[in-house]
Amino acid sequence: MKNRITALCFAVLFAVLLSIPVYANAEAGPDFTVLITGAPEDLTVSLVTPDGVSVDLRPLRRGWESCFRLYYHELFEAMNGDARYSYESIAEMEKTAAKSSLHLVSAEDGIDCTVPMPAENQMRYNHLSVMKIADKTAVPGSSAYMVWRNVLLAALRVSVTLIAEGVIFFLMTYRTRRSWIVFAAVNLVTQIFLNVTITGNYLAMGYWEIGFFFLEGLIFLTEAVLFAALLKEHPKLRGFVTAILANAVSLVCGWALLANLPL
Repeated sequence: MKNRITALCFAVLFAVLLSIPVYANAEAGPDFTVLITGAPEDLTVSLVTPDGVSVDLRPLRRGWESCFRLYYHELFEAMNGDARYSYESIAEMEKTAAKSSLHLVSAEDGIDCTVPMPAENQMRYNHLSVMKIADKTAVPGSSAYMVWRNVLLAALRVSVTLIAEGVIFFLMTYRTRRSWIVFAAVNLVTQIFLNVTITGNYLAMGYWEIGFFFLEGLIFLTEAVLFAALLKEHPKLRGFVTAILANAVSLVCGWALLANLPL
């Protein structure tokens, strides 16, 4: 007992001596994101403040979209050098960005233009604007674009999920009409819930895995319970196992889609 207490004291002392201060942020910092349709591969976008400070936006190619993002702490650092960024600076950086302009350059398509910050750049944690390239310049994108893109992406994710889980369901020898109605109903409800939650969630573009895996875990449990309770063609245990296997396969497929396509 005495040796254990001595070892514990040394362990605590060792941990205290090695402790160093760290700074952490559980969420992505506030940012400005612009989606540009019809953008050439070599397009670069910079934010230029009224004082002439220029900061490059990070290119994030997702599927057919060119996505450019600027975290406000990067704008603050460009304007203030080594000064420490604080949350009190967020509102100031948002106002500065709203009054700034965007400089777009593409040697491939001969684009070199400066356009005002889009009017829909609203003051919120994440600022999102949609633009398109037309006549070698950028113009505001259509609001209809966001509607059909979200519908298209949701339909794609749901279709892939139903096909992947349907294969497992078939291999587990479910054949009756009632079983397939239960399968379709349960999956449509859970997938609609998942897609409504993640569609257009630009905050999650850097941290989407956390929310995605949490929701998938919830769906795993929900479908396992419902399959076990509602499927009568085989014993409850087979329904439970089927839900787990099917969701494991759809998890891999869904992760692959979300990692490479727009959210």
